[in-house]
Amino acid sequence: MSFNSLTFLIFLPLVVLIYWILPHKVRWIFLLISSYFFYAFLNFFLISLILTTTLVSYLGGLAIERYPKRKKVFLIFSLVICLGMLFVFKYLDFALQGVISIANLFGANLFLDPLNLILPVGISFYTFQTLSYVIDVYRGKYRAEKHIGYYALFVSFFPQLVAGPIESPQHLLPQLKQRHYLRFDDFSIGLKFVVSGFIKKIVFADFLGIFVNAVYSNLGLYSGSEIALATILFAFEIYGDFAGYSEIALGVAKWMGISLIENFKRPYLSSSIKEFWRRWHISLNSWFTEYVYIPLGGSKKGLFRQCMNIMIVFFISGLWHGASVHFVIWGLIHGLYMVIGTLLEKKGLTMKRYLPNKVYAIYSVIKTFLLVCFAWIFFRANTLSDAFLAISKIFTSVGFIASASYFTPFILVILCALFVLLPLLPYLPAIPSYSKKNFFKKPTSFALPILLHACLIFTIGIGWSYILGQVGPTGFIYFQF
Repeated sequence: MSFNSLTFLIFLPLVVLIYWILPHKVRWIFLLISSYFFYAFLNFFLISLILTTTLVSYLGGLAIERYPKRKKVFLIFSLVICLGMLFVFKYLDFALQGVISIANLFGANLFLDPLNLILPVGISFYTFQTLSYVIDVYRGKYRAEKHIGYYALFVSFFPQLVAGPIESPQHLLPQLKQRHYLRFDDFSIGLKFVVSGFIKKIVFADFLGIFVNAVYSNLGLYSGSEIALATILFAFEIYGDFAGYSEIALGVAKWMGISLIENFKRPYLSSSIKEFWRRWHISLNSWFTEYVYIPLGGSKKGLFRQCMNIMIVFFISGLWHGASVHFVIWGLIHGLYMVIGTLLEKKGLTMKRYLPNKVYAIYSVIKTFLLVCFAWIFFRANTLSDAFLAISKIFTSVGFIASASYFTPFILVILCALFVLLPLLPYLPAIPSYSKKNFFKKPTSFALPILLHACLIFTIGIGWSYILGQVGPTGFIYFQF
């Protein structure tokens, strides 16, 4: 079930309403059933996979805590099963075709039809969430959860199930057990996140996607300038799409009294690639830092080892995003950015010494954004050859932007709103709690946020109607990961 579907708009208010009507002791049962229904709506078969991952990691955690002398055996068993399922459904085809290609280089002349196994939505997200639980229990950072129902809800909690944020057991599990009370402030803050998320997804990302998809679907028809423009717009499209999903998840969870971690903090205002990854997909970056980079030695084993660790992390990150060479290259490019940035920083070879502070700050943000956009070419391209074609045309075939048919007056207004409103959305005010004294003393503090929310909700409806009429329903980009 997608957030931007009519089914979800019916499902959500019913779940929130019934959740608050039910007594605390049975709310977890209702949320668990609702989460499985939410996931099964996409494909009923997928329930068996998430159930298996849940059961294996739950029993693994119990065994690790109960048999400390054999805890490494139980950890490895849990990791092998959970990662094995991820590998089979997401990477088996990629691995087999890779082996066959290498064998054919030596004259083997092998051929195998792709298995084309269904890719379970969100499998990378909930697998990593279960791995963090098992590893934390192994490290002694978190006690094994005895209640299988609460643990199953931790794995399948529907607002963040299919595209994160990836939650730690320390943060989410206690909240699922806690008694929550209906508070207006939670509803108001949740509404702020939901409205902001839908604006980013429907009003910005989906409109930008019309042009971006047209260009990247047939790169040969477009000039280098058009491809460059499409790449820059894709940077905003994927931000609006993914950050929009994350904010909707935050808002929906808040309506049930549960706080999820923020996944984005204005990443395109970053002054370095290192800072970009502290602001972009924060939960995934934190996961890789905690469970891959630091165990490899982090920065404590010399500069060469640090650079190798960075490259390993970003290689895995690229592979996590997709079973394709162009995703791996996207990850390695960011790894190379990080390594070069680390080396230049160690040697003090930056432009900071040559430019005034304000000029350097602007230069750093622009430079970082352009580097990120260059890497996005490999992320967005359908194939590796498409990525190289896009790059070659950007640098050799400038030309004019002739795709006026995509830029209707309506879309131009949306694009202008993108650059004006998008930076302001994080500051969208919540509706303050009502009290008669405050209402009559400062009525504008209530009227303006309510009016702004109403206008934005109306804009979402208009944008959604337009998108449905032009290209039909649009999914979230990160559903494929």
